[in-house]
Amino acid sequence: MSWERRSRGGHYYTRTRRENGRRVREYIGTGPLAEAIACIDEAERAERADRAREGQHRRELMRSMDDMVQGVDSAVWELMRDGLESLGFRQHHGGEWRRRRPEQAPRAQDGRHGEATPQGQEG
Repeated sequence: MSWERRSRGGHYYTRTRRENGRRVREYIGTGPLAEAIACIDEAERAERADRAREGQHRRELMRSMDDMVQGVDSAVWELMRDGLESLGFRQHHGGEWRRRRPEQAPRAQDGRHGEATPQGQEG
């Protein structure tokens, strides 16, 4: 999208566009019509640049909002974890929360877990 000077001394307006993945140079010409098309092309370029700046600003805003939400999420998670642990819960394999079992009697030497054996029988 530029004005070119040719060897014969004339100014010509050309623009490049993509067509099927290839760049195609389009000859517009000289005179008032070429100047009008050049002005239109410049306005379109400026509009695209404005939209790109707006999009960049929106992405930066979303990134900062995401950082704030992540901070709040971490704080809430810490509070929830501390509260559940103080109530006697534990996190099973990093997943669901389960209530801790009460302290159990020590295991007997025969491998049984705190069970009473009936009299006269041996395990």
